[in-house]
Amino acid sequence: MRIKDGVMISVRNLKKRRGRTILTALGVAIGTAAIVSMLALGLGLQKNATESLGDFGDLSVLQVYPNWETVEPGESAQVTDEQILNLESIPGVQAVMPTIDYYGSTEIKMGRQYSDARIVGIDFSKAEAFGYVVAEGTLADGSFREVAVSYKFPDDFYEKTKTRPNRQERDDTGAQPEYREESVEFNYNLGRLPVVGKNLVLSQMQYLGEGEVKKKEYKVRVTGVFQEGVGEWGSTIYLPLELVKAMNDWNTGEGPKGRGVEEAQGYDNVRVKVANNDAVQQVVEGIRAQGLETWSPTDMLEELNQVFLIIQLILGGIGSVALLVATIGIVNTMTMSILERNKEIGVMKALGATIPNIKLMFLIESGVIGILGGLAGLASSYGVVALVNLVARNMMGDDLNSALAMIPVWLALAAMAFSLVIGIIAGLYPAGKAAKISPLEAIRNE
Repeated sequence: MRIKDGVMISVRNLKKRRGRTILTALGVAIGTAAIVSMLALGLGLQKNATESLGDFGDLSVLQVYPNWETVEPGESAQVTDEQILNLESIPGVQAVMPTIDYYGSTEIKMGRQYSDARIVGIDFSKAEAFGYVVAEGTLADGSFREVAVSYKFPDDFYEKTKTRPNRQERDDTGAQPEYREESVEFNYNLGRLPVVGKNLVLSQMQYLGEGEVKKKEYKVRVTGVFQEGVGEWGSTIYLPLELVKAMNDWNTGEGPKGRGVEEAQGYDNVRVKVANNDAVQQVVEGIRAQGLETWSPTDMLEELNQVFLIIQLILGGIGSVALLVATIGIVNTMTMSILERNKEIGVMKALGATIPNIKLMFLIESGVIGILGGLAGLASSYGVVALVNLVARNMMGDDLNSALAMIPVWLALAAMAFSLVIGIIAGLYPAGKAAKISPLEAIRNE
């Protein structure tokens, strides 16, 4: 018997028992829809979580810092210039930029306005590689007197107004008037001020005790304002590395070193720009091989993938229960079909049908049931996913990065292939049982 004949006979037999075929395929459809819908929900949640990592910054930018476990007591826990050169030699590294934070007390003044902005030192020659793009003005050239500021900086100015002491004369009763000490009032409602091209005065302050304050001033000019979302969060002034280093030295009382005295420069934080996201893991391994530590959003992404893999396995397991019941239904349907078709099987064998022919016929029937159920289940899954996304969009609005549930092409194809395989596996037992039927016994019993 040719395969074509086997297919025609199988389809004809399924049409004869249309009601039973539909009910059996419906079981497969429910199981397929359950698995696909739950996996679609897991994939959608994973995609939303992955896209939300963009809030943590560029995935190709790594934060590098010393390995605190390997730092000996008394040693400087900083990344040195020598280590920075080694970082630049790692394959896949596009640029390396150290940063220095200023931790001292500083008063920032622009005319009559004041700011409490954070001060950070960066290497302006590497700034563009790390996405420091200006929205207004131009990028500072790295000289001591040119600085750039964050997008929030122009919004965070305030004015100070001092109130004079009460100098009222005595009234007619001769009572001493209430004396009010001098106070300072703050006005934060200044709006967004123009800062490009303006001069800033940075006044460092050391509190020496007993009301004595030591000051040192730096006059700088703002050349540009970075785009929103670029750099550190909040109001920040970006100064050249050497200027912030000098400010820190003055603040700690170390002062500048004498001529001819070399000083090992160290940095609390170093950023590494990777050429592309595919090379991130390779660069991370290279950094750790040099005894340094690093963190990037990809570390969180790896943990999220593990969590969502477990979630998908759980959801898929729940859906598999329905598919297991459907598989048992196929076995039962095909077994009952054997009892009803004893004579037909006996006649086919008597006419020359071989055991593989009989098995093939039953496997085709069970496979067709699996395919029909898979198609119906997949169509139902698309409907369920559309409904879930509609409800989620109405409830969460713009807080949702992408669809809450999604069915990628590979999942749809896998669902169809899985339904076919389940149908064929479910038909193995009935096919084997049908192949063992004796043609003489079958004809005589009928």
